[in-house]
Amino acid sequence: MQDVIEKVWTSLEGATTQRGSPFATVQAATIGLDGSPMVRTVVLRDTNRKDNAVSFHSDLRSAKVAELNRDPRISLVGYDRGEGVQVRLSGTAQLITDGPEKEHLWRAASVDTRSLYQSTTSPGMPVDATHITHVAQEDLDDFGYRNFCVINVSLTFIDFLQLRPVTHERVQLFLREQAWIQTPVTP
Repeated sequence: MQDVIEKVWTSLEGATTQRGSPFATVQAATIGLDGSPMVRTVVLRDTNRKDNAVSFHSDLRSAKVAELNRDPRISLVGYDRGEGVQVRLSGTAQLITDGPEKEHLWRAASVDTRSLYQSTTSPGMPVDATHITHVAQEDLDDFGYRNFCVINVSLTFIDFLQLRPVTHERVQLFLREQAWIQTPVTP
């Protein structure tokens, strides 16, 4: 089991430390406000093996934040084609809207990333392309910081699939009392 857990965390940690890691972007699934499934790609920004958590950024005005405020359950999936590894994660999202963790990740983000939060319109809102407005550069940090949040996902389930030419391996891990319980399953 330690091998599987090590493979999972090595893959996830590589997303935040290795340029071009296949796990840098993962698909995140939430429950839409109308009850339908919603999936989008997010960029993993931090991993915390000790706390069994991963995190990514979002705009506070986005649909995913509204969805997670209503129902904090979330699933993530990443795939490394070169290694033939799929990792599915499930857990509970916590929105970090203030405090030292938000401040740290905001400062660690590139200027380009921080500039994404300066739009005066909410993500997903219809706009006339000629009227998209942004806050003046001198106000970028303050305005962008207010729109920025961190979404921490406390993991409770991992599904690890290793594809091989002859036989595949699949293991499901359930977090119980801070320990991962392994169950091999049919791929």
